[in-house]
Amino acid sequence: MIIKIDLSHENIEKITSEKLRGLSTDSFDAGFYDKDSLECLEENDEISPMESGFMNGYLGA
Repeated sequence: MIIKIDLSHENIEKITSEKLRGLSTDSFDAGFYDKDSLECLEENDEISPMESGFMNGYLGA
């Protein structure tokens, strides 16, 4: 049996967004995903500028 998995960039993004949409944020601090927090994480090298941009775009910040 051969199992084929689509690892294209588009499919990975689709799967990631589906999982993120289902993520419960009840356990996070109220301001965890606000723009200032993301900028702070980026400035402290905890997330990359690309990750920050993705999170900002996804969250509509």
